[in-house]
Amino acid sequence: MTGVSGVRGVFADSLNPEIVLRYAARFGEYIKANSLNPSPKPKIVVGRDSRTTGPAMLSTVVSALLSVGCDVVEIGIVPTPTVLLNVKKTLRPRRDCHHSFPQSAGMERHEVR
Repeated sequence: MTGVSGVRGVFADSLNPEIVLRYAARFGEYIKANSLNPSPKPKIVVGRDSRTTGPAMLSTVVSALLSVGCDVVEIGIVPTPTVLLNVKKTLRPRRDCHHSFPQSAGMERHEVR
């Protein structure tokens, strides 16, 4: 299930790495195709929660996004509103962007390659 707080499901049941890989890749392709930003590599901010499945899910999401040509800004374990704040902070200087994805709000920012 997808909502304002991200993708939800029960790990290894309704949500597993294969599903997440396909979903994240399609999401990255959608952002690339629909962005008003002329950059061929949109930046996508990724945060996660503290569950034990977090590292596996994060690796899967990052791999999928990179595989379709996106840059990833990983902000670590954060509450959902922090991801949105990072999106807004990243896009502020670039008013021509259509998609919403971030830099960090007081955290170290790095691109995963």
